[in-house]
Amino acid sequence: MQLFIAATYARKLAPNHAIGISPIFAYQRFEAKGLEAFSGFSSDPSHLTNNGHDNSYGYGVKIGYLGKVLPFLNIGASYQTKMIMSRFDKYEGLFAEKGAFDIPATWTIGIAIKATPDLTFLADVQEIYNSDIKSTHNPFLPNLQKSQLGKDNGAGFGWDDITVFKLGIQWKSSKDWTWRVGYSIGDQPIPRSEVLFNILAPCVIKQHATFGVTKTIGNSELKFALMRAFPHSVTGPNPLDPAQKIKLIMNQWEFSIGYTWKF
Repeated sequence: MQLFIAATYARKLAPNHAIGISPIFAYQRFEAKGLEAFSGFSSDPSHLTNNGHDNSYGYGVKIGYLGKVLPFLNIGASYQTKMIMSRFDKYEGLFAEKGAFDIPATWTIGIAIKATPDLTFLADVQEIYNSDIKSTHNPFLPNLQKSQLGKDNGAGFGWDDITVFKLGIQWKSSKDWTWRVGYSIGDQPIPRSEVLFNILAPCVIKQHATFGVTKTIGNSELKFALMRAFPHSVTGPNPLDPAQKIKLIMNQWEFSIGYTWKF
């Protein structure tokens, strides 16, 4: 589980150009069960599995720019630093660097094209730097053979950096109704060689579709959003028994409801 709290300060540099900065507080909650089979590979088997929930706290910063470069064209860019997190002490025999689980840095660049006053087309590209985090980027092998779990070079999930492309449309059908649809496609971070450890975190989804609507009610707004992450799978050999194949598959639904009021 992850929670992010950000307070943003923004300032116009010119009538059509603005910058912003957001200090971010982050919270993580984690629990592992059933990893006793890896006890012989751990630097601290008593802090490997079945220790209940553990908490991690940390911080980072996001900076951004938004500009109107033409009457119909806006551009934006942001960069979020790596989130420096406290260690999961109860699982310092599992994650590299004695339980470290920092959150990777990202950057995003996007454009918004206003085809009409009520119709806007949007496109983003985003890069996520998983390779900066040892607990997520260290490969399973040969690290498991050379360094115990929990050590700096202990085995991790083997995640690669990923690039994500996003497209969206926003249509204001009336003064009270705004409709949105979106689609994203990107890399998935798990190579075929890393399927064993990623049974714990099968993050193999590549495509998402989204739908949202906002209804204005006086000075308030009622919002609804739906996300579908389409099924995707990765199949590879068990590195500890190459004759055995492991298939990871994942799909998701997500929905949210929000209410905003202005004083």
